[in-house]
Amino acid sequence: MTPALALRLAFAAAVALIMLGALTAWSAGHAVKRVIGVLSALGGAIAALAALGVTDALLAGVGVSVVVLVIAAALVVRAQEAYGGVEIGEIDVADTLDEAKAPEA
Repeated sequence: MTPALALRLAFAAAVALIMLGALTAWSAGHAVKRVIGVLSALGGAIAALAALGVTDALLAGVGVSVVVLVIAAALVVRAQEAYGGVEIGEIDVADTLDEAKAPEA
């Protein structure tokens, strides 16, 4: 295998990981699965940077991924505490019921 072919395959795999992560984040019905999808897409972006040889941005990409993970985990824990679950459908139903109970100003 030539180096050019290996580079193209690595980049194609990274783009596929970005797309799969974005699809998972978009279509999942569970908040934790959405977080995993976003982190997968970020991992694919970091892999694409590595395949392209952009080494300066790799550390920043890892830092951004860690920050996203921490914030997302905090939001999932908060949703679990507030709504009693992390299924997106359950959260939407609970929000609709809360809005119906709230008096209009």
